[in-house]
Order: sequence, then structure tokens, then C-alpha cells
Amino acid sequence: MKFNINNKIFWKLVSFLMITTMLVFFNQCVVQEYDLGQTGTSSQGVVEEEEEDVVVDVPVGGSGEFTETGATEVARTVTSVGVKDFEEVYYTMSVVTGIDPRDEGGIRNLFSDLRTQLPFDASIKQYTTANQIAIIKLGSEYCHLLFSRSQYYNNFFNNFDIGQSPNQVLMNEDQKQLLITEFINKFWGQDTQPINVENMARTELSLLIDDLLVGENLGSSGTTRTVAKGVCTTLIASAPLVLL
Repeated sequence: MKFNINNKIFWKLVSFLMITTMLVFFNQCVVQEYDLGQTGTSSQGVVEEEEEDVVVDVPVGGSGEFTETGATEVARTVTSVGVKDFEEVYYTMSVVTGIDPRDEGGIRNLFSDLRTQLPFDASIKQYTTANQIAIIKLGSEYCHLLFSRSQYYNNFFNNFDIGQSPNQVLMNEDQKQLLITEFINKFWGQDTQPINVENMARTELSLLIDDLLVGENLGSSGTTRTVAKGVCTTLIASAPLVLL
């Protein structure tokens, strides 16, 4: 990765991605309500449930997990949640950053190197830690280029002024939240995630910004762009962007 981060920041980033992924999966799970049939009262006054015969239509050569109810609701949820494959990840990052990989040999070369480490298909069951690390590396390259070249970063934000120093735009919570809002709207979409997911992301990203500012030149606009790279790398590799 060209955007070098120390171990503390790296593990904060990985922790953020893991928590966000779990929250997104949790919010996509559907709890099924069951009709237990009519109830009766025993001679002891205890409410009893009438048993019903459950007919399961198992297709030939299959497990029947798509026609059963009960425990296999989890199986149905897993099969309804998928991840983008290697090409979809590649081009999604291109769209959200505004960088055409055909114009950037560094991105093309890195994608070629990472291709076999990126998700091969949409199955969430096949998603591994190696896939996540590869996505972080590819996203980091996109973010490095995005905030290293004025032709990209001058056109990225709508309201946040990336040309200002941290002393001017990152030393108060309102400005930090404006930066985070711009990224969330660009990468996740406005109001697309459950409020608990977005609130958690805002809290963690605000702390990440504070960590990235430690020991840096707060009077330089270059520091603002470095901070933006960190926020960018975190969100571009997160579950809301990677999931189908």
C-alpha cells in the first residue's frame, strides 16, 4: 500500500471494518414469526400448543433448505446476502472515487496482482480474511491516488474544503462530521444504512481522524489530504460498499 499507516491505525481500521460488517449483517437478518396453531388448556390449567404436521418438500438432489422453515432461516439469510466479485469491487471503487483505472497503470497492476485474492464469486460463505485484506489494499491505492492528485481531489467533495489545513477544518467536531458525511454519502449513499450502523461509523471515524492528526503539521493542507486518505481507505473497504 502506498498509503502507509502505523500498526495502531491499521488495527483500528480492521476493527472498524469487522464491527461494521457484523452490524450490517445483523440488520439484514430477518426474524421469522411462527404460527404455532391453536392452543388449548390441559386439565392442570397449563396452556398447551397443538402439534401440526409439517410437510417439507425436498427437491430431488437438494437439502430442502429453501422450502423448510425454522432453523434454516439462517441458511436462507446467508444465501440472500452476497459480496461483489473481484471485477465488481474494482469497478465500484472506480465509480465512487471518480478514477478511471484505464488512466492509472498503478491501479491496473495492483488489481492484476490481487485478482486471485479478491472474492471470486458472490457467496458470503466463501468470504475470507484474505479477501478483506486484498480489498483494503486495492481501496488504499484508489484513495492514495484520489488525494494525491489535484485533478481528482478538487472534484471529489461538494462542501468540505480539502484545500484547507487541519487547523481550519478538522479541529472541531462539526467540520470533522462534514468530512465524514461527504464520504458516507459518496461511498454508502445518503440514508442507506440503519441509524445504528451510521452512528457507530461516525464515532469510530471521528476517533480515527484524531489519531491521524497526532504528531502531524496542523497548518498544512497536505495533512488534511493524508487524513482524508485514512477515512477513504476505511470506508471504501467497508461492508456497505462490498456487499451486493
